[in-house]
Amino acid sequence: MEILYPSTVRSLSEKRYRSEPALSQSLVRAFKQAPTPFHFYEQYLSPARPSIVSPAMVLGSVVHARLECKDQGTFEQRHVRALK
Repeated sequence: MEILYPSTVRSLSEKRYRSEPALSQSLVRAFKQAPTPFHFYEQYLSPARPSIVSPAMVLGSVVHARLECKDQGTFEQRHVRALK
């Protein structure tokens, strides 16, 4: 197994993180807790699964993005949209 990144990477964008061909810690935990590999596949990896984005997931993404940006201006520039 080749380690491509240290365990904490502050400069990795969300888009890049999600595009990596690897499982996150959360997915590894879910795999260990699934009754069978098929259950895990159906719930997390199957292209046929519905895409559900909960308010908690949106908040988590915002918090992660804020921690990723070194200053408030960068965060606002990348992630805040004006209300119309």
